[in-house]
Amino acid sequence: MPESFLTTPRASAAVRLGAIAIGLAAIVLATRTTITSSAWVGRVFPGFVLLDNRVIASVGLANWSGTSVPGLYQSQVVAVDGVAVGSAAEAYARVAALPPGTPVRYRLARRGVEREVTVAAERFTLRDWMLLFGAFLLNGAMYLASGLVAWVLRPRAPVVRAFLMVGVAMSLFLLTAMDLYGPASFFRLHVVGETFFPAAVLQFALLFPQTHRFARWRHAGYGLSLAILVLYEAFLYRPSTYSSLLAANMIYLGVAGLFLTARLVWVYWRGGSQLARQRVRVVTLGVLFGLGIPGSIVVISALLGGGVAMNTAAFTPFLFALSVAYAIVQHDLLEIDAMVKRGAYYLVLTGAVGSAYVAAVVVLNLILRAGAVTESPAFPVVFTLAVLLLFNPLRTRLQALVDRVFFGTRYDGPRVLAALGAQLAATLQRDRIAALVRDCVDETIPARASSSRTAGGSPRWAAGRRFHPRSPDIWAPGACSPASIRPSSTRPRRPTTRRGRRWRRSGPRSPCRSGGARRWSACSRPGPSARVSSTPRPTPSSCGRSPTPPRSRSRTPAPTRRSPS
Repeated sequence: MPESFLTTPRASAAVRLGAIAIGLAAIVLATRTTITSSAWVGRVFPGFVLLDNRVIASVGLANWSGTSVPGLYQSQVVAVDGVAVGSAAEAYARVAALPPGTPVRYRLARRGVEREVTVAAERFTLRDWMLLFGAFLLNGAMYLASGLVAWVLRPRAPVVRAFLMVGVAMSLFLLTAMDLYGPASFFRLHVVGETFFPAAVLQFALLFPQTHRFARWRHAGYGLSLAILVLYEAFLYRPSTYSSLLAANMIYLGVAGLFLTARLVWVYWRGGSQLARQRVRVVTLGVLFGLGIPGSIVVISALLGGGVAMNTAAFTPFLFALSVAYAIVQHDLLEIDAMVKRGAYYLVLTGAVGSAYVAAVVVLNLILRAGAVTESPAFPVVFTLAVLLLFNPLRTRLQALVDRVFFGTRYDGPRVLAALGAQLAATLQRDRIAALVRDCVDETIPARASSSRTAGGSPRWAAGRRFHPRSPDIWAPGACSPASIRPSSTRPRRPTTRRGRRWRRSGPRSPCRSGGARRWSACSRPGPSARVSSTPRPTPSSCGRSPTPPRSRSRTPAPTRRSPS
């Protein structure tokens, strides 16, 4: 199936209005949930959060008192300080009347077994809001924005529609999660986003980075999600059944995420599509930090019955959404490639510096038993000076590593420019200058092909057949050498006129005209008038093309008469 870099079609009025409607609805929902979640700041809470069915959610921060209690998550609160409670609001109200730090006894029930635990009450701070609800708001907004932008730029592409479904389901899940722990006005709507998100990921995995052979079944996952949703809505306030359905849905999400990751790895190592490989290279960082880490946390929590806090998986998913949106519409954005590379450089550099600091602390404290060194005020200063001394060499090495691993390049930019400048300074021929520039681009940048255009001339491709913007065909890189296909005529284009609904060219028809995108141009220009060259057309075997090339319509030159002499 041929690939193409088609021009971006203008989004229809229906697409634009749909994007605006979805965006406005998301803004209203985000505003509502932000207002309700901000009421948590300054309130005394139990040290954990409750769902509307009195089940303790698998959500927690490291400084909360509830995170140190084993087996706390997915348990139902039956009584607070010996007083039975019938709703989550009643349990919150009893704890809110106590001063922070007061130990509170809770009777919990899980899988038919009751037990009693003691957890100290705490005050919910602005930092807690930023780490919990702020992460939900950021990732929900980024997922939806990425899906809408990709949809507006590529309204007819199936992969973009699948990515839009991923963005809508994920944003619905995260934005309603801000209201989930009180007052829980969108509890049932939250369940809708939670159940349909795995199906959207599965649909997207069958289309990205290239179409899978079973892509026609990409909507089958929504049937399973619909069945889970029906059970969810029916048993939403039955804690034991709810926890089982939650675990099943999280396993479904983990399987879909693993399938997407496996497809990306397979396409990168074994796939024959250069476009798909380039997409995988672009999304590598997003997959590692935005899909791999959150997916592992979700799967582990599901296998342990919700025993691991899943909100830690909401810190980095936006990286995956941004990288995928860029990979889909990368050729429609301006200067975005440089920003992506620079972001990759500094992300890896920050990770390297942070890892070095942690390693230094661990080595000095645990191995050398020199805790006084790391506790000294001079230690951060010395470490900062060491980083400043090693910053430039480390940045250079990391730039080369990122270019080689994620973008498939291995070159030193200043050195390449210096070498090219020296070669250009030694020649004054236009064709030689164009050839040097094309060769430098082909050797340095992993491009599919390159072209150069001179004033009043037609494009000359450095590799493969000539390309027309309307043609869906793409040649293999390095398919034909520049010598196997001679450049087309550099005669300036004739003016065009329009009659009725068709365009036609005025003036006499040139015998050297390439005739559109599906012609193999074999023309040379030995003199003032262009003649059809007798050079044989490249065969599919010599050009590395499996399909038979289109039949040329070039006129066959008449046999020339030889003089008696």
